[in-house]
Amino acid sequence: MRIDQLLPAFHYGDAIGSEALFIRDSLREKGFKSEIYCIDADPGLEGEAKSYKDWDRSSDISILHYAIPSPLNQILKEAKGKKVIIYHNITPHDFFLPFDRKMAWICYEGRRQLKELLPHLDFVLCDSPFNEEEIKELGFEKTGVLPLFIDWRRYKERENPFLRGVFSDEIPNILFVGRVVPNKKIDDLIRVVAYYKKFISPLIRLLIVGKTFSCPPYFDSLIKLMAKLKVSKDEVMFLDHLPDRELVEIYRISKVFLSMSEHEGFFLPAVECMYFDLPVVAYNSSAVPFTLGDSGVIFKEKKIDEVAEIVHRVIYDEDFRKSIIESQRKRLEYFKNLDHIKILLGYIESI
Repeated sequence: MRIDQLLPAFHYGDAIGSEALFIRDSLREKGFKSEIYCIDADPGLEGEAKSYKDWDRSSDISILHYAIPSPLNQILKEAKGKKVIIYHNITPHDFFLPFDRKMAWICYEGRRQLKELLPHLDFVLCDSPFNEEEIKELGFEKTGVLPLFIDWRRYKERENPFLRGVFSDEIPNILFVGRVVPNKKIDDLIRVVAYYKKFISPLIRLLIVGKTFSCPPYFDSLIKLMAKLKVSKDEVMFLDHLPDRELVEIYRISKVFLSMSEHEGFFLPAVECMYFDLPVVAYNSSAVPFTLGDSGVIFKEKKIDEVAEIVHRVIYDEDFRKSIIESQRKRLEYFKNLDHIKILLGYIESI
């Protein structure tokens, strides 16, 4: 049997790209024929994937990783065998509308194309129950949950003495990892820092790891908000995207991970926090409750003062901190023990 995957973009170190590689290699180990076809691939990855133009559409099962609108949607409709997508979610366009109409249109178009594609599919796999519910709300019932594959080898990087030296001082680090885009609500993170600095302690630092150029008008609005709230660039630091070794060190030297995000398809950074024993404090939205399970600290209302007090307690109340870490270690075992290929093949057999 031949099971091929389609990717609009194949990026080095990207979660979706890593999952595609894992699925392909695991299927080959089990005797299946399997290739990855993509529109664009990062330099160095050309040998791992083929051009979508070379795909003959004759796969027994074709799996499209769906996260953005692309010409692959139409191509998948023409496939001869069974058609499946792995739905990684698309941010609702409303988040981008006040800042970037082009990005708003891309998100809107992605969801519109999804609706058009669904009648042609035999099955939809989803990273989380939240994503699955979105698909069901569109009237498609042949669904299943396949949590995002996580390559644990990425987190075994050796220490980075430089970053440890820069950020290991008397100032506690609050961490957020994610693109600097409106749905991540980094503006709310800045408000928490401003409150903490004014009413709790001047010793606070927020580190934001993620691409800052994904939505430039939103990034600009954050800089203006910092000036308005009198929060300095030393108190909120945008570190942009970091390679694995640097990212791993930032996890290690942080005291708490804080998320005010209002839309997550899976919430991978939370699982990374579990791995590094970094307590998670997160707003209850989208896929956050599934990924955290009974671990971490989830709050239902965005009361800036209360969130700041929770952050302070996580940093300085050792017993409270230990209890959170223990709950996260238990949840981590769930993700470590997942047999993704067994789950995937079980769904495929049901088609």
